This record gives sequence, structure tokens and C-alpha cells, in this order.
Amino acid sequence: MQNGILEKSGHTQSILIILGVCIPAILSLYFITQFGLRTIFLDEWWVVPILEPFFTGENWLPTILVQQNEHIPVFPRLLILITAHFTSFNTFYELFVGWIFLSLTVLIFWLLLCRTFPRERWLIVPIAWMTFTFNQYETMLWGFASIMWHLGIFSVIATIYFLNKIENSPKSIIIVIGLSIIASFSFMIGLLLWFIGILSLRKLKSNRKLIPIFVIFGIITFVLYFMNWDFIPALEGNEERRFAQLETAFKEPHNLAFYILIFLGNGARFLGYDLAGGELLVVTASIGLFILSIFVLMILYFRLKLDETIKSKIAPWCQIAVFGLLCAFIVGVGRLDIAVWQSLSSRYILLSTLFIEGTLVMTIVFLLHITRTTKTAQRRKFAKGGIICIFIFLSLFIAGGYIQGWVQGEAFFKQISVVGGNCLLDIDNSNDECLEILNSFDPQIVREKAKILQELCLGPFSTKFN
Repeated sequence: MQNGILEKSGHTQSILIILGVCIPAILSLYFITQFGLRTIFLDEWWVVPILEPFFTGENWLPTILVQQNEHIPVFPRLLILITAHFTSFNTFYELFVGWIFLSLTVLIFWLLLCRTFPRERWLIVPIAWMTFTFNQYETMLWGFASIMWHLGIFSVIATIYFLNKIENSPKSIIIVIGLSIIASFSFMIGLLLWFIGILSLRKLKSNRKLIPIFVIFGIITFVLYFMNWDFIPALEGNEERRFAQLETAFKEPHNLAFYILIFLGNGARFLGYDLAGGELLVVTASIGLFILSIFVLMILYFRLKLDETIKSKIAPWCQIAVFGLLCAFIVGVGRLDIAVWQSLSSRYILLSTLFIEGTLVMTIVFLLHITRTTKTAQRRKFAKGGIICIFIFLSLFIAGGYIQGWVQGEAFFKQISVVGGNCLLDIDNSNDECLEILNSFDPQIVREKAKILQELCLGPFSTKFN
């Protein structure tokens, strides 16, 4: 009788988990179909020179190795070329490629939960809602960013998952190396995986011969990456930014710290942009400081109090959070010269969310551990109260993220795809002010590269685009 009740309860929980994951996934698809950009925007213009040799039958392979900002996005460009081949460079379809990788990221989170904390696998529901949030409207609605960021983040989470299987499955090192290379040549912060990997592998009790193999591939990747790398290159039409980033970061360490805190709190921000600029920055930084404080406390607790078994299980979640934290620092160094408020950019929300997701799992495991092991009623009440507070906070910022993301996404679509897209289609009669919507650095770039698209009948000038 009791076994039947338990089976029924487990079946109900499984259904609720499936619904809890599928609903945000479906909502994100609807969001994409409503507001996905149907024009060429910002970084996507630097894909156009790759399309020309690709569609004319010339040697296009060297073009995908060209540096773009700090990144060498080889694998995102390959995916864009494949998509362009079948759609005549209809950037709208790139969004669905990005969505697939976002969904695969949630799948890896699920596998990781089942492997580390199966009793807490229900945490995949809030993780899914955070991962599919509309607040990251730029990366969800803009083709190039969707493929680049979602492929990169999937590679990061999958690498960490397989990295923590190597002790029992040495062959996983092949997958780890492959995914680390993909992440590195998707966005620059993917290079962080090689350092995280070394720190993780040094704890191996057996198969330690895998460590030098991983290190050798890491060195090769760094050599290939930086062989012809221009240190902090200026964007085309924005030469004055050359070398300005590091100088600003070193001269203004207080602003860098402020940037990092805002970056970390941005993923959990449930307030819109209706606050005054300074107030919004302070509130978001306070949220970031609060979550960072919890993360530090969890690190200290798991390091000092718990046995090695739980430490090994919590390790991948700690690595995910550390990756998000390091991203905050690196992006801060690279973008502080623009302005502190740039840390509120929606394209960085998924990186901030990684830090929050890792910290969330660590904190819930900590509180549940107290409820199951402590003999003091007061401590159990404290732990249960903490869990309730966490989920109230989660509900607020998840709901706020979807609401404000919808509003911002709609405005983003109208400005870029409708106003900017119409200017592009009528480019001969459009003024520079209008074309700056599609590339704020230099509207002349839009004119020059739009000619390539017109000649090849690609993008908005293709009959397949609409």
C-alpha cells in the first residue's frame, strides 16, 4: 500500500517537473516568434564578409578565423553559414538554432541534478524558468547573439558536467577537451574552462595521466587563439576604444567592483527601468552583493563542515557559479570604459544567471541538509524559513524578468526590426541617423555591406527572408 502511494507521488512529481520545464521553453518559443529580429543588426554585419566567399564558391575558411572584438567565434560562424545556406541568410531562423542550444543547456542541468542531488532534482524547474527568461531578450531575439551565447554557454555547462564524470569515466576527457575547444572558439570567456578544468582534474585520485593531456590541449588552444590576436582590437568605426578598457579598469578599481556587483545582480533584478539610473544601479549592485555574500558563506561551509562525498557532488555547481563570477570580472575589465550602466545589458543576463543557479543549488542543499540532520527545532525552523524566503525571492525576480523582458523585447523589436529594417530595405533613401539603429558605430558600414547582400540576394533582399 505504502509503495503504491510512493510510486503515485513520484509519478505526480515527474509530471509537475515536466510541466515546469516545458512551459517556460514553449513561452520562450512564442516570445521568439513574436519579437525575433528579422533584419541584420550590429555584430551580424561582420558576418557579411564571410558570406561573400561562401556563396560565390571562393575559399571562405580563413574568414571564419578572423577576430571579432575580443572573440574568435569560429563555431557560431559555422552554424550561421549552415543556416544561411538553407535560408539565404534569413537571420530569423538563427534564433531557433540558439533556442535548441538553450534547451540542451537545461537538459544538461537536469542530468547534473540527477547525478549529484537526485532528491533535489525538482530544482530544475526554477533553473529552467531562469534559463529561458525573457529578460535576456537580446540574446533570445538577435540571431548572431543567440547562436554565439547559447552555443557557448551550453558548451560550458556540458564541459563541467563531463569534467565531473572523469573519475569514473576516463573517456569523458575526450568530450571535455572537445567542448572546451568549442567554448573557447565561441566566445573568449570560454577559455576560462581550461583553468577550471585543471583545478578540477588535480583532485583526481586515479587516471592522473589525463591531467597532462588536458594541459597540452589547453596550451595548443591558447597558442592558436592568441597567435594572430590583436590585443583589445578597436571595432570598425570605433578606433578610439583601442587599449582604453584596461586603462579604465586599473584606474577605477572601485567602479570595476561596482560593475561586477551590478553584473551579478542583474540576473536577479525584478525591477524595471522606471527607477532613476543611479537608483537602479545601487539596487542591482545590492542584490549582487547579497548573492555574492551567500555564495562565499556556502563555499566556507562546504569546505569546512561537510564530508568529501558531498563536497564532490557540490563541486560542479560551485564551478558553474565561479565561472559566472569570473565572467563578471572579465566583462567588467572589457566594458567598464563604456559606462558602469552597461553592466545592465540583457546579453549578459545568462552569465549572471549561471552564478545565481550555482549559488541556488548550493544554498538549497545546505538548508535541506540542516533540516535532515540537525536535532534542534530552532535550526530546522531557520532552514525552512530560509527556503521559503528564497522561493519568494525567486518568484519575484522570475516573474519580473518575464514581464519586463516582454516589454523590453517588444520595444527592441519595433526599434531594430521595424524601424531599422525598413531603413535597410530603402537604404538608398535612408539617412545616417536611421541606419545607426542597425550599427551605432558607423552607418557607412551598413551601406557598404548591404551592397554585398543586395548583389547576392541575401538577407532582407532575398525572397526567402520574409
